[in-house]
Amino acid sequence: MTAMIRSVGDPNSLAPAVRRLVASLDRNLPIQRLVSEEIRMASTLDRRRFATLLLAIFAGLALTLSAVGVYGLLNYWVTAREEEIAIRLALGAGRSGILTWAGAAASKLIAAGVVLGVGAAWAASNLLDSLVFGISPRDITMLSAAALVVIAIATLGAALPLARATRVDAVRKLQRA
Repeated sequence: MTAMIRSVGDPNSLAPAVRRLVASLDRNLPIQRLVSEEIRMASTLDRRRFATLLLAIFAGLALTLSAVGVYGLLNYWVTAREEEIAIRLALGAGRSGILTWAGAAASKLIAAGVVLGVGAAWAASNLLDSLVFGISPRDITMLSAAALVVIAIATLGAALPLARATRVDAVRKLQRA
Protein backbone atom coordinates (compact mmCIF):
# COMPACT_ATOMS: atom_id res chain seq x y z
CA MET A 1 0.00 0.00 0.00
CA THR A 2 1.24 3.47 -0.81
CA ALA A 3 0.01 6.71 0.68
CA MET A 4 0.86 10.11 -0.75
CA ILE A 5 0.94 13.35 1.20
CA ARG A 6 1.07 16.79 -0.35
CA SER A 7 3.34 19.18 1.49
CA VAL A 8 4.76 22.64 1.15
CA GLY A 9 8.49 22.89 1.78
CA ASP A 10 10.82 20.04 2.66
CA PRO A 11 8.85 16.76 2.79
CA ASN A 12 11.50 15.16 5.01
CA SER A 13 10.65 17.58 7.81
CA LEU A 14 7.18 16.00 7.98
CA ALA A 15 8.49 12.45 8.54
CA PRO A 16 8.26 12.40 12.35
CA ALA A 17 4.74 13.84 12.32
CA VAL A 18 3.61 11.33 9.68
CA ARG A 19 5.07 8.43 11.67
CA ARG A 20 3.25 9.62 14.84
CA LEU A 21 -0.03 10.04 12.95
CA VAL A 22 0.15 6.55 11.42
CA ALA A 23 1.10 5.02 14.79
CA SER A 24 -1.86 6.75 16.45
CA LEU A 25 -4.20 5.22 13.86
CA ASP A 26 -2.73 1.69 13.92
CA ARG A 27 0.41 0.61 15.84
CA ASN A 28 0.76 -2.53 13.68
CA LEU A 29 0.94 -0.60 10.42
CA PRO A 30 4.62 -0.31 9.47
CA ILE A 31 6.10 2.55 7.51
CA GLN A 32 8.90 1.13 5.44
CA ARG A 33 10.10 4.34 3.89
CA LEU A 34 9.14 7.92 3.30
CA VAL A 35 10.36 9.38 0.01
CA SER A 36 9.55 12.45 -1.99
CA GLU A 37 7.73 12.10 -5.30
CA GLU A 38 10.80 13.33 -7.18
CA ILE A 39 12.95 10.54 -5.72
CA ARG A 40 10.25 7.92 -6.33
CA MET A 41 9.82 8.97 -9.96
CA ALA A 42 13.57 9.12 -10.51
CA SER A 43 13.96 5.59 -9.17
CA THR A 44 11.54 4.29 -11.80
CA LEU A 45 13.92 5.50 -14.50
CA ASP A 46 17.10 4.02 -12.98
CA ARG A 47 17.00 0.81 -15.03
CA ARG A 48 16.47 2.72 -18.28
CA ARG A 49 19.21 5.19 -17.43
CA PHE A 50 21.63 2.35 -16.73
CA ALA A 51 20.72 0.58 -19.99
CA THR A 52 21.15 3.84 -21.90
CA LEU A 53 24.52 4.47 -20.24
CA LEU A 54 25.67 0.97 -21.20
CA LEU A 55 24.50 1.51 -24.77
CA ALA A 56 26.38 4.81 -24.93
CA ILE A 57 29.57 3.18 -23.62
CA PHE A 58 29.27 0.33 -26.11
CA ALA A 59 28.56 2.80 -28.92
CA GLY A 60 31.73 4.72 -28.02
CA LEU A 61 33.72 1.48 -28.00
CA ALA A 62 32.20 0.50 -31.35
CA LEU A 63 33.19 3.87 -32.85
CA THR A 64 36.72 3.48 -31.53
CA LEU A 65 36.95 -0.06 -32.88
CA SER A 66 35.64 1.04 -36.26
CA ALA A 67 38.23 3.81 -36.51
CA VAL A 68 41.03 1.44 -35.48
CA GLY A 69 39.70 -1.22 -37.87
CA VAL A 70 39.54 1.15 -40.82
CA TYR A 71 43.03 2.42 -39.99
CA GLY A 72 44.45 -1.10 -39.71
CA LEU A 73 42.81 -2.38 -42.86
CA LEU A 74 43.82 0.60 -44.98
CA ASN A 75 47.31 0.62 -43.50
CA TYR A 76 47.66 -3.03 -44.54
CA TRP A 77 46.19 -2.23 -47.97
CA VAL A 78 48.70 0.59 -48.54
CA THR A 79 51.61 -1.56 -47.33
CA ALA A 80 50.60 -4.41 -49.65
CA ARG A 81 50.34 -2.03 -52.61
CA GLU A 82 53.45 0.08 -52.10
CA GLU A 83 55.11 -1.43 -55.19
CA GLU A 84 51.98 -0.76 -57.25
CA ILE A 85 51.90 2.80 -55.94
CA ALA A 86 55.58 3.20 -56.82
CA ILE A 87 54.95 1.93 -60.36
CA ARG A 88 52.02 4.31 -60.76
CA LEU A 89 54.21 7.19 -59.57
CA ALA A 90 57.05 6.13 -61.90
CA LEU A 91 54.62 6.05 -64.83
CA GLY A 92 53.57 9.63 -64.13
CA ALA A 93 50.70 9.49 -61.69
CA GLY A 94 50.65 12.47 -59.39
CA ARG A 95 50.24 12.41 -55.64
CA SER A 96 46.65 13.62 -56.06
CA GLY A 97 45.95 10.72 -58.42
CA ILE A 98 47.31 8.26 -55.86
CA LEU A 99 45.20 9.90 -53.16
CA THR A 100 42.09 9.69 -55.38
CA TRP A 101 42.76 6.01 -56.19
CA ALA A 102 43.42 5.04 -52.57
CA GLY A 103 40.58 7.26 -51.35
CA ALA A 104 38.16 5.44 -53.67
CA ALA A 105 39.17 2.13 -52.07
CA ALA A 106 38.69 3.64 -48.61
CA SER A 107 35.32 5.10 -49.61
CA LYS A 108 34.10 1.69 -50.79
CA LEU A 109 35.13 0.16 -47.48
CA ILE A 110 33.45 2.92 -45.46
CA ALA A 111 30.28 2.82 -47.60
CA ALA A 112 29.98 -0.96 -47.19
CA GLY A 113 30.36 -0.60 -43.42
CA VAL A 114 27.76 2.16 -43.20
CA VAL A 115 25.24 0.26 -45.34
CA LEU A 116 25.67 -2.88 -43.24
CA GLY A 117 25.52 -0.87 -40.01
CA VAL A 118 22.38 1.06 -40.93
CA GLY A 119 20.74 -2.18 -42.06
CA ALA A 120 21.60 -3.86 -38.76
CA ALA A 121 20.41 -0.81 -36.80
CA TRP A 122 17.13 -0.82 -38.70
CA ALA A 123 16.64 -4.51 -37.99
CA ALA A 124 17.53 -4.17 -34.28
CA SER A 125 15.56 -0.96 -33.73
CA ASN A 126 12.60 -2.72 -32.12
CA LEU A 127 14.89 -3.83 -29.28
CA LEU A 128 15.57 -0.18 -28.44
CA ASP A 129 11.95 0.91 -28.49
CA SER A 130 11.65 0.99 -24.69
CA LEU A 131 14.85 3.06 -24.27
CA VAL A 132 14.24 5.99 -26.60
CA PHE A 133 11.93 8.85 -25.64
CA GLY A 134 10.42 11.35 -28.00
CA ILE A 135 11.67 9.68 -31.20
CA SER A 136 10.88 6.57 -33.14
CA PRO A 137 13.62 3.92 -33.02
CA ARG A 138 13.50 3.97 -36.84
CA ASP A 139 13.81 7.75 -37.12
CA ILE A 140 15.51 8.53 -40.42
CA THR A 141 17.06 11.71 -39.02
CA MET A 142 18.73 9.83 -36.15
CA LEU A 143 19.94 7.01 -38.41
CA SER A 144 21.33 9.58 -40.85
CA ALA A 145 23.07 11.46 -38.05
CA ALA A 146 24.58 8.23 -36.74
CA ALA A 147 25.72 7.28 -40.24
CA LEU A 148 27.37 10.70 -40.67
CA VAL A 149 29.20 10.30 -37.34
CA VAL A 150 30.45 6.86 -38.40
CA ILE A 151 31.56 8.23 -41.78
CA ALA A 152 33.44 11.06 -40.05
CA ILE A 153 35.16 8.69 -37.60
CA ALA A 154 36.05 6.23 -40.38
CA THR A 155 37.41 9.08 -42.51
CA LEU A 156 39.64 10.13 -39.62
CA GLY A 157 40.81 6.52 -39.30
CA ALA A 158 41.59 6.43 -43.04
CA ALA A 159 43.48 9.73 -43.11
CA LEU A 160 46.91 8.47 -41.98
CA PRO A 161 47.10 5.47 -44.33
CA LEU A 162 45.92 7.61 -47.25
CA ALA A 163 48.53 10.25 -46.45
CA ARG A 164 51.18 7.51 -46.25
CA ALA A 165 50.12 6.25 -49.70
CA THR A 166 50.97 9.64 -51.19
CA ARG A 167 54.43 9.65 -49.56
CA VAL A 168 55.70 6.37 -51.04
CA ASP A 169 59.24 6.92 -52.39
CA ALA A 170 58.95 5.39 -55.87
CA VAL A 171 62.70 5.29 -56.55
CA ARG A 172 63.66 3.59 -53.31
CA LYS A 173 60.73 1.15 -53.46
CA LEU A 174 61.46 0.10 -57.07
CA GLN A 175 65.20 -0.30 -56.36
CA ARG A 176 64.40 -2.87 -53.66
CA ALA A 177 61.92 -4.74 -55.86
